[in-house]
Amino acid sequence: MENLLDTSVQTDESIILDRSGIENLNETRKWTMFLSILGFIFLGLMILGLFVAIFALGAASRYGEGMGMITPALSGATMIPAIILAAIWFFPLYYLMMFSKYSALAARNKDSAALSSAMKSQIALSFCWYPNHRSA
Repeated sequence: MENLLDTSVQTDESIILDRSGIENLNETRKWTMFLSILGFIFLGLMILGLFVAIFALGAASRYGEGMGMITPALSGATMIPAIILAAIWFFPLYYLMMFSKYSALAARNKDSAALSSAMKSQIALSFCWYPNHRSA
């Protein structure tokens, strides 16, 4: 009768990684960290190039002769889609970096909670690339 009244549920759902699995996770983490840092560098260069181009177009429209097609409105019209593109590009890079961070913690400390957080970041990354993706 006491077993029927016991409402606490204990489940031991765990995944055990052997040494090879941890080494593969660590190797994947190194590459994803490298690619996310490289992506952030290119994102920063894109934003920097955008501002340089906007200021160059603005200066050309003020001081250039025969450049009637370059107007501040045109430079603003190119700036808005580029900023939206940069904001969209930021989120996959962020989730890739979070996957790297949490998988490093999981591999170093043998922490299943960190591995779970890494997998959540991986799922968020897949939603960035495939918005209609449904998880099972």
